[in-house]
Amino acid sequence: MNRLKEKEESIQDTLNRCNYIGSKIIYYDSIGSTMEEARRLIEGTKEAIPEGTVVIAEEQTAGRGRYGRYWHSPPDGIYLSILFYREIEPQKQGLLSLMAGVVSCKVIMRYIKKTGKNVNIKWPNDILVEDKKICGTLIEKLGNYYSVGIGINSNTEEFPQNFIIEPTSIYLETGRKILNDFFIVKFLTIFDSYYSSLVERDYKRIIKDWKSLTSTKPGKKVKLRTPKEENDVIIRGIDENGFLVVEDTEGNLETIVSGEI
Repeated sequence: MNRLKEKEESIQDTLNRCNYIGSKIIYYDSIGSTMEEARRLIEGTKEAIPEGTVVIAEEQTAGRGRYGRYWHSPPDGIYLSILFYREIEPQKQGLLSLMAGVVSCKVIMRYIKKTGKNVNIKWPNDILVEDKKICGTLIEKLGNYYSVGIGINSNTEEFPQNFIIEPTSIYLETGRKILNDFFIVKFLTIFDSYYSSLVERDYKRIIKDWKSLTSTKPGKKVKLRTPKEENDVIIRGIDENGFLVVEDTEGNLETIVSGEI
């Protein structure tokens, strides 16, 4: 668990024009989990952590995804958590999740598009390449902070077995290794632009771009898993707050705040 000071300074200098992201960069060669490190930072100091602080690691030894699932995080991947110290209207918190999906999808598409393969978002923010998962997001409320964790399979060459959704990486889809730090800078720059829209309450931009990139289209029949149960439903769209609207087998409409398809 060593801090990579030169990388911290280089990325922070590159992000100096961002409005919110990059006020502090903490970059490790290997760490248990960037989300847990973000939690430790918040709970371990009486001083406010600067808005837009980013914890980055080249490897996670205890990476986790939604519902506490294991996230395979070998060396030479992209694993980061962004901290925001800002009160977001409770009904608009779903847009933070959609925004993470939009930014991840847009940047990954830049690397995949020449292959002609389909890249899209599965509600709320998983990124798939031809139905294989390449990126996942985890968002937690930590006191007055939001921690947005992103795991991107960039240069992973192989995966263990027994994943719910078959995984893939940019390398496996393109046959080429990428420069992770360049990807991180581009990702954080675009994320800052969308976060600025959220702060300025330009919600329509986030929703419009998410709809253009998603595979979760109205009329599609899917199996929806929530913290309480799993049911077959029909997608009816998302509402103005970024929450999923579905129709159950009896024709009733329901708004889903938390779950996965």
